[in-house]
Amino acid sequence: MISLRQIHLLIRYLDAIDQAVARKLNRTRPYLETHLTSVLVDLLDDAVPEEEVLVYPRHQFREEFSAGGEAVTARLKVDTHEYTPDQENHVTQSDIGLVIRFNDHIMEEETWTMAWLLQAKRLSPRLNKIPMFTEASAFAGIDADQQRRIEQLNQAVGLDFVRYLLYCPRPSQLDEISRAKLARVRNQTLNHCIFDYASGLELHRDLLSDSPTVAAGLFVTSAAKAPKNLTSVHSGLFATCLPLAWFLIGHMVPLPYVRSASVWQNGGEGPPYVFGSRLREADDESEAEDNDLTTHRDAEALATGIVTGDQRAIKSVLQSNRRSDLREFRFLPAHTLTLEIEVGGALEQDRRRLVRRDE
Repeated sequence: MISLRQIHLLIRYLDAIDQAVARKLNRTRPYLETHLTSVLVDLLDDAVPEEEVLVYPRHQFREEFSAGGEAVTARLKVDTHEYTPDQENHVTQSDIGLVIRFNDHIMEEETWTMAWLLQAKRLSPRLNKIPMFTEASAFAGIDADQQRRIEQLNQAVGLDFVRYLLYCPRPSQLDEISRAKLARVRNQTLNHCIFDYASGLELHRDLLSDSPTVAAGLFVTSAAKAPKNLTSVHSGLFATCLPLAWFLIGHMVPLPYVRSASVWQNGGEGPPYVFGSRLREADDESEAEDNDLTTHRDAEALATGIVTGDQRAIKSVLQSNRRSDLREFRFLPAHTLTLEIEVGGALEQDRRRLVRRDE
């Protein structure tokens, strides 16, 4: 878990990146998913020099985040994968692998890793029309075949680890009428939010701002409950959709939730608090026999292997004769983003582990 101060700084930095990517939709010819993903990856990679002007630049974030005497650092890196010739037809340039690591040297039992596969979807523009985007603008490319393949991939891994990454214009980029409508549905939804814990205080502060981070452009949503248009994105905040910044934060602190219908609050225990257990249960006896992953740890390891380009993990999924649809599915990410939060890494190695009285 990180502090309230660090929650605020990390959200602020990720929101600055959100603004820079969403601006690419505000063009005569908006960028496609592949180009938007390329911009996002470059902005998130600490090894790539900053080309975009961010309202909260990287060097300022890193300096302020590591200050305060908490011995906590944040690193973002991007790895590009090489695949075998027989795997290249499964590679997608628009989607992203995401690994989140919380490496705690002080309270070692709090260390964990979680991997996601984010499938990119862009809001469809009305080319040659003004306004180009409205609250009714819809997402293209989400069809029954893709939904079925995502379900098969989740089933093959034994884990619900695939999400959609939605590229949208921010409300501030839209016309006055669309902005007002989206603000109305956000208020309707978030007025039912419980502002609990550190993240609840941050959300409360965010909603008092003239430019709240929840009025974002990049969102993560469940593949099974994907929104149809921009209105359903904003009406589903903290229930079926999360801004990318808040999705990442939700791995480290409990997030506020809207009523009891939130798909993110599933009663699981342990970090990441907002998601709990992602482990799938067999729908029937045949599925149980087909899936030899009997523990959550095995499933998490397989998901991490697929997201990070591990050959053994990929082959174990592709070589299954019972999952022929996956052989036509582009799901291997060309790039994987890793966000690592490290606690106590710079402290003296022989003293940094917390010793409790009962040990």
